[in-house]
Amino acid sequence: GASAQPKQQALAAVLLLQADKPAEAEKAAPAAAPIYGTILRALARKAQGQPYQPLVDSLDGVEGDIEQESGEILNDLTYLLGKEAGNAWLLDQFTKLQEGLPVSRVLSMARSRVLYGLERYQDAIALLEPLLDPAKPNKTLLFFLADANEKLKNIPEAEKYLKQFLELDPNNPNDGMGVAGKVCPATQLRQVLFKEASQPDLQLGLPATFTEVANSVVSGTTRGIMGY
Repeated sequence: GASAQPKQQALAAVLLLQADKPAEAEKAAPAAAPIYGTILRALARKAQGQPYQPLVDSLDGVEGDIEQESGEILNDLTYLLGKEAGNAWLLDQFTKLQEGLPVSRVLSMARSRVLYGLERYQDAIALLEPLLDPAKPNKTLLFFLADANEKLKNIPEAEKYLKQFLELDPNNPNDGMGVAGKVCPATQLRQVLFKEASQPDLQLGLPATFTEVANSVVSGTTRGIMGY
């Protein structure tokens, strides 16, 4: 019904597709989840033998948050359908939907989230890296790549993509907090000692191996700190 949540509508659409009822599935696809709703409608039209490429082509221009929709919809779908079976079905359907059509960035990102569910992180990276465009950097794409590399413990690659991600909006304090915490967990941190000089108010962070600190004094006034 109209009051159903998008994730409930998405589940209904998937179950109807699996039951070979694509016309009903198309009606059930959630309008309030613009990305996955469009994907499900495209799958339904494909199953009915109707034109579906316009829907796939429209995905890259859809106003939606793929990370939020993936979290709300894919997680519930795979929980209810079974992690392995649900993700395998979705991957098969998403892959067939893309076949023979110009590559859709958004559909590829949706496929990568399904690969995440199957813990196929290297396959997700292989799918995402060709989508990189230095002229049009995409924050979500960079976030996904940083996260996937972190899953594989490819810390240098994860840090590279995280740096690019953060540089797109350096004044946003919330950006990267989740993935930064993964890329830089406590096990990756190094002990740092802080030394201070009273004139002027200076503080210097030094590796624990540094044992000597000297003030830089000019005309009787401390201008800086040196550590070695």
